[in-house]
Amino acid sequence: MRIKIYHEFNEEIKSLWKDLELNADITPFQTYVWIENWQKKIGSPVYKIQPVIICLFNEDILEAIIPLCIKKEGSISILEWLGGPNTDYMLPIIKKNSHIFTTAFSSLWSEVKSNIPHFDILHLTKQPSEIGTNKNPFVHFLDSRFIMNSYQSFIKNDWEDYKEITISKKVLADSRRQRKRLAELGNLSFQIFSDQEGMSHVTRTMLRQKRRRYQEKEGWDMFQISEFQDFYLELPKQLSIKASVHCSALLLDTKIIACHWGILEDNKLFYLMPTHEGGKYSKYSAGKLLLEELLKWCSLTGVNYLDFTGGDEPYKKIWTNQSEELFEVLESNSLIGNFYLYFNYLKSALKRSPIIGVYLTNFYRLIKGKN
Repeated sequence: MRIKIYHEFNEEIKSLWKDLELNADITPFQTYVWIENWQKKIGSPVYKIQPVIICLFNEDILEAIIPLCIKKEGSISILEWLGGPNTDYMLPIIKKNSHIFTTAFSSLWSEVKSNIPHFDILHLTKQPSEIGTNKNPFVHFLDSRFIMNSYQSFIKNDWEDYKEITISKKVLADSRRQRKRLAELGNLSFQIFSDQEGMSHVTRTMLRQKRRRYQEKEGWDMFQISEFQDFYLELPKQLSIKASVHCSALLLDTKIIACHWGILEDNKLFYLMPTHEGGKYSKYSAGKLLLEELLKWCSLTGVNYLDFTGGDEPYKKIWTNQSEELFEVLESNSLIGNFYLYFNYLKSALKRSPIIGVYLTNFYRLIKGKN
């Protein structure tokens, strides 16, 4: 087995990667276009990430690419998948029917680690356990643990059958009521955008609506960082032969009151960035109505899956009939890495303790008030 490691994106790795894509089971998040654009727009300028792209050859035949990177957190070096918070599924790119990892993963992985720069922590997250015809070796052969579910709507027949079996009558009745209310205000329509101007308009609307939502929830607003906006605005529509960006919206007359930015790949639509308008439109459940339209559109166009990806948000269970488990690997590779993991385990344990958690919260508020 021959190992070659790339620390930057260039024409050589581009050619190898795109050729392997054609004969590997991957998600759109492992395409060269997605990962290369993420590193260029976010990984390098925001996180100062050093790519560690591992290519494994059997003689001259490329069997697998392991798209990793090293990220610094203070003095700690973390080896993780390329793609950061914008990548919903993370996994290696393995040639179909390859047996490269099935016989001696431990020795191969040890050899790989000996060829890459020093790191303190190995953190591989958001990993499915299966990759098409292959098992994910980083779940099956390393000390992995369950972290969350991912949810899918599998539409075997048509939308009418699906909603009758899967979705509660109460939810559907509320949708009908909201549609009726909106219809009194104007013409309600669902639209797919495929031209550059329309897709750009939807993407900018999504970014604006997401920012408002992040601020309302007092969560981390990643779009206050311009590089995160640029990633979505400048990502090419076509990610691979099979995968492309998909933009849709629910309009009231000409105003977008809800929109969705996702990825369509063969018979699967990845439900990634749904948003809705706030203010006077927030009471009409426009996001839910758009989701219904997307499910109906999937059934009419032969798209069998709407993939909500990872996260156990309650709303996903209302609309889906299938789930898969996602796993992570978290282990130390140095003495300072041991301390780092111990500190994080301790911090998590303290947060789970109600009494200590209250004291910590009050202490934090006290300190914050003094600043």
